[in-house]
Amino acid sequence: TWSSEAAPTCRTCVGVAVLYGYLYDVGGQDGVSCLNYVERYDPKENKWSKVASMNTRRLVVAVAVLGGYLYAVSGSDDQIPLNTMEKYDPRQNKWTLIAPMSKRKKQLGCAVYNN
Repeated sequence: TWSSEAAPTCRTCVGVAVLYGYLYDVGGQDGVSCLNYVERYDPKENKWSKVASMNTRRLVVAVAVLGGYLYAVSGSDDQIPLNTMEKYDPRQNKWTLIAPMSKRKKQLGCAVYNN
């Protein structure tokens, strides 16, 4: 069955991924500003909570999960495309900047194949 639970922050242009059974809602915009917020939905508890914010504000960000980390790839700061990337460690509730992409990109897709 379907149920609904409103996310704490109303946003558009977010990235979404599932890690360890939680749904992560990453970045986006609230109609005024580009955001670095990250919120996590727990379907067992039917509850949203905020986790650590990214280092960079991003909208239309690509997200993927690999090796127990959540990756935020590129996107836009609402002015220009980004080439920065960062990864989230849910055990430490911390985002870390990682090696940037060689070119700035936004509105891209990101997937992991065969782990």
